[in-house]
Amino acid sequence: MDAIQVGGLIMTYVGGIWASFQILQALFGKFSLRSFFERIGIITLLALWLILMISIFSLLINWLDGAHATVKALGFIAVSLCICTIVHVSSMAVIGSSLGAEIEKLKIGLGPELFGWEFSSGTKIEVAIPILSGHVKFRELEGLTSAIIGLIAPLTLLTVSSLLVGINETLAVLIGTFGAFVEGLISMSFKEPVSQIVPTVSALPYSTTLAYTFSTVAAICLVPIPGMNGGHIVLGSADHFLGIKPSDQTIQRIYLGGVLVILYAWGLFIIAVLFGW
Repeated sequence: MDAIQVGGLIMTYVGGIWASFQILQALFGKFSLRSFFERIGIITLLALWLILMISIFSLLINWLDGAHATVKALGFIAVSLCICTIVHVSSMAVIGSSLGAEIEKLKIGLGPELFGWEFSSGTKIEVAIPILSGHVKFRELEGLTSAIIGLIAPLTLLTVSSLLVGINETLAVLIGTFGAFVEGLISMSFKEPVSQIVPTVSALPYSTTLAYTFSTVAAICLVPIPGMNGGHIVLGSADHFLGIKPSDQTIQRIYLGGVLVILYAWGLFIIAVLFGW
């Protein structure tokens, strides 16, 4: 399966989710023609952006396939992370918009904005480089809506991974990533999993690398840390089902703790990559 086919699978799945929610919105919720067409505009831009990126990435993949094992592995991972970021962020925007949440800003990539679009509703889409992260900022989110967005976005990644390599292999990577993440935090070292990345990825076809990347990112996103999808699931569910809504100050403290955990894990990963510890 080449990069274009992978892109087609991703777009078909995300588009199916969006269409399903639009039908439910039209049948059971408030619906306006203007908001419908604005959402079509946002999805169209995201789809065109994804097609462009897939086309560029397919050229890179063809070039990397004949490169040195280390260059090939790192290149495959970088391309996979870019595609994963676009799909993950776009799916959150699609799901949130379909549930009636107003998007204030959608950003794909790190660093300063390279270019973007702004709609009459005030929704802004920004694109930056490198495309290794991103976020969606909603104007207002109810607890249940936040939890649904937090859950379905990583499930989208897992579904695409399952289409590429099967459910069993996807679950194996998901569970393995959870285990390696927790073990690495406790042992204060990611040496073992990092040492296996290059030899494993260099021996795999690109579609498998992409699937493994999707599963790995989904696993990390589901960790119940504020700021991650798992944190939104826990806090949103507690608010809706238990009526527990922490104060803004408490959320800030919890969020700070989550950021420290992420920075700690990222530091261990960098140390393992640079020094092999």
